[in-house]
Amino acid sequence: MNTGIKKIIRSIFRCSFAHLYISIIFIALGCSSSKPPVESPPEKVSAPLHAIDTAAQATAQLLAGICPDNDEALRDLCASKGWKAHSREFSAAWEKFDAQKLEPVRNWSKTALADVSPATETLFYPFSGPDFIYAHTFVPTASRYLLFGLEPVGSIPDLTSMSPAELTGFLAILKRSFREILSYSYFITHKMSRDIRSRSSLDGVTPILMTMIAREGLVILSVRRVALSGEDTPSRIHGVEIVVVDTAGARHEIVYFQIDISNGRRAKNKAFYEYLDGVPEPVTTFVKSASYIMHDSYFSDIRSAILEKSTSIVQDDTGIPYRFLPRSQWDVQLYGRYAKPIRTFEKRFQPDLKRAYRDSDAVRFRYGYNKESNFLVAARKAESPDAGKRIKRTTVKLIGFTCDKRKCLVRVDKDGTEYLLRSPAKFRKTLKRLDESPIRIVWHDNPDTDDPAAYILDNIELAIK
Repeated sequence: MNTGIKKIIRSIFRCSFAHLYISIIFIALGCSSSKPPVESPPEKVSAPLHAIDTAAQATAQLLAGICPDNDEALRDLCASKGWKAHSREFSAAWEKFDAQKLEPVRNWSKTALADVSPATETLFYPFSGPDFIYAHTFVPTASRYLLFGLEPVGSIPDLTSMSPAELTGFLAILKRSFREILSYSYFITHKMSRDIRSRSSLDGVTPILMTMIAREGLVILSVRRVALSGEDTPSRIHGVEIVVVDTAGARHEIVYFQIDISNGRRAKNKAFYEYLDGVPEPVTTFVKSASYIMHDSYFSDIRSAILEKSTSIVQDDTGIPYRFLPRSQWDVQLYGRYAKPIRTFEKRFQPDLKRAYRDSDAVRFRYGYNKESNFLVAARKAESPDAGKRIKRTTVKLIGFTCDKRKCLVRVDKDGTEYLLRSPAKFRKTLKRLDESPIRIVWHDNPDTDDPAAYILDNIELAIK
């Protein structure tokens, strides 16, 4: 018997059961072989801990600027000039990012999310793109991280098949794709799309997720393509599922889907909503730097799904508007300072949120779009009779309307009052699409809001009777 193997066997038998458990993991690192991702339904993986994807783990480490010690073919790339430069530059940038941005978040979360984090089974991060790192930093103990965005899924890059010049170019594009999140704490979708769709092997978010996983010290057990489809929705929603284990031996799933979640794709997204409805609970929804998308009525479906499914919500002001979190259903704690949104989103200012932030606790680090950071932590009241239900809706018949270039005045039969509707172009377009069909104006009716008029104006939407 090989002398090295004998030494390992003797070492194992001398260890306790706990040490044996850990030994199996690291022995497997040297024995596992890589398999390409295979598209399959997103059922829960039951891979044993020894089924570590050695090649995927080594690839992730190389992308992260860490030389792997468990794959000789990939380890040889550590000697290349291009990888050495990438390792030096990316490692320095990441260490600065970790110290200046992630460490303050970790310290804040230990106190502010002390009740939320350990109670979270699924961390749902809508409009995230490949931003696993902030999800894991805020809530490091979730069993599943569910992310989605517009960016394509991509694949595991085959680094050994690249020439030195190709490898150097690929790593440069990868590093560039991290520029915004390392500097500002968020990805910018159109810049991410530019990097992914350029002529390189960076064909999607999978390599970016793998890089973050390696930098977090997690070990990859498996990487596989997943897809969602239903009987009524033949088109598939594509994704990737990465199963990892942390240093304590806890197993986590990171799932990303490429999806346009706007209301206009409601029929095509049915399979996703069914999947979301079945994820393990309790669910914490995490939202940051989301371009105020859920302030728009065209994203009311995902907003309603979050309000129904979530036990807790952690977000900045770009998430669900404050008025959708009535005190009768949610306990809300505010942190930081709420200032006016940046110029691009200045119309998304929330007067009721500004008033609520008068007595909030300070946050001593910058995060998100503004120089002053803000966080909202909402916990559903268990005793609320409306827990898990949608906010009440009121439907009123449209009597008439008049529009000019700046506004529309809409008359409804509820009380004969004229309500100002923003974006007249969208209003006219919807009326044209509905043609002569009977029309009703529908809005969410929230009696707890401080400003009912503003609530109606911001959340009005059109529907066929």
